Amino acid sequence: MKRISRLFFGFFLCAAFGLCASAASQFTLSSEAAYPGETVNVEISLSCSEDVNSIALSGFAYDTSALEFVGFSDYDTALAEKMLFEMQPDAEKMALTIPLKKAESFNGVLCTMTFKVKESAKGSYTVTATPLTKLKSTVVTSSVIPAEITVKEKTQSVVLSGITLKSTAYEPISSIPTGDFIAEVTLTNNTYSGVCT
Repeated sequence: MKRISRLFFGFFLCAAFGLCASAASQFTLSSEAAYPGETVNVEISLSCSEDVNSIALSGFAYDTSALEFVGFSDYDTALAEKMLFEMQPDAEKMALTIPLKKAESFNGVLCTMTFKVKESAKGSYTVTATPLTKLKSTVVTSSVIPAEITVKEKTQSVVLSGITLKSTAYEPISSIPTGDFIAEVTLTNNTYSGVCT
């Protein structure tokens, strides 16, 4: 009974004083989809349960054989008013550093990062980063929900008319009608499939 009471008291302390391990600052990279050759915009947002006055994201990790980083854009205007000075993202190093005028529990969109999907890309790819939030010189725990970039398959339908069917059988096939035929062909990543009617 005493052991159960101690466990319950421990859980109570965690709930009341936030002693259980959890990230106070949660970055989220939005998941998107695009065709090979297209660009895709990943929205970066932040939700803080504690006050911070310094926000940073760096060390972006992704498959460079499938995705090409283009740059940062669409900085949130509401965030700009709260910043100590204008945000200067480092596109070369793929880093964001955002100093705030005063400490607050920021919740909202930071900006957008753009990738180009390479022609050879197939399947899905993860984009993540290393987060850092601070209150003055004290590090505030933070984490990242990574983006999932899904590459769509290029599919198109092609209708061909005026096709003549020839029998390769030794005996004529009497059930094949005469006249024009329609072939419906589907092209998926340069692979053809279809039927004749």
